[in-house]
Amino acid sequence: MNIHIILDTITAEIGGLYGDRYKFFREGINSNSIEEIINGIKMDFKPPVLSSEYIIPVNYGENTGYARYSLIQWRGGNYPTIIFHHGSGQHNYTGFLKRMFSKSVIENINLIGVSIPFNRNIKEYLYCIGSLERFVFSICSSVRITESLGGWLRSMGDGKIISGGISLGGWVSNLHFAYFETLDEYRPMFSGAALDDLFNNSIYKKLTALRAGDNPGEITRVLNFEKKFSEGNIQKVYPLLAEYDQYVRVEPQRSIYKQENVTVVKAGHITGSLNYKVLMDHLTKGI
Repeated sequence: MNIHIILDTITAEIGGLYGDRYKFFREGINSNSIEEIINGIKMDFKPPVLSSEYIIPVNYGENTGYARYSLIQWRGGNYPTIIFHHGSGQHNYTGFLKRMFSKSVIENINLIGVSIPFNRNIKEYLYCIGSLERFVFSICSSVRITESLGGWLRSMGDGKIISGGISLGGWVSNLHFAYFETLDEYRPMFSGAALDDLFNNSIYKKLTALRAGDNPGEITRVLNFEKKFSEGNIQKVYPLLAEYDQYVRVEPQRSIYKQENVTVVKAGHITGSLNYKVLMDHLTKGI
């Protein structure tokens, strides 16, 4: 067992020690499908007018929250744009981006960070993951924000638009590809289209509440979007996976992608997520 596997395993073990009150889907797994929620979300999108954070009210049924996005840098509509989605529990989503990108790279792109609702602090995030439908509502909110941002960017010029994200953010990027596919390129990192595998089969299931874990079929029904993903032009998707990832396991995820587009690094989920240069190089390749 190498350090990459050890760190992933220890992290999951520690998270599992806190009991069900901190685990995913502890309130239940009753949820409409991803497709129903993506199409049913109502929101009041506001396009940016200057480099700042924008708070967007979103709701679906009884779920109400505030998604956020930040225009971190704007060079103009004919420059390439990266729309970046944060990872699980990354509350300071703009701080992560600023640490990841070197000054020489960031000066030549437009950069937008997108945050799910219920992500300003750990208390909000624990509330978010308490129910399966609230979790799906949150990631689908970011998908809808991305689609609105893409429409605004098209109106501003013909620069390439890239959607990317790490872990949770990678799932958001892939969901946008599956249900909209309106951007030029997708660069998900440590994610796939079998989101159910994370909670049903990987060591991450230690972070899933016991009664939710007893219903793997329902989790698959709600979270797996491989069929929808495979209907798109997968040539546009350039994934980054980690060979020793114990959460987003390589083999259950990579088959959905065009194999020559897949990059696999010798890292785990944790060690890969901390390698800023690898992440930045992957996102900006071809720009």
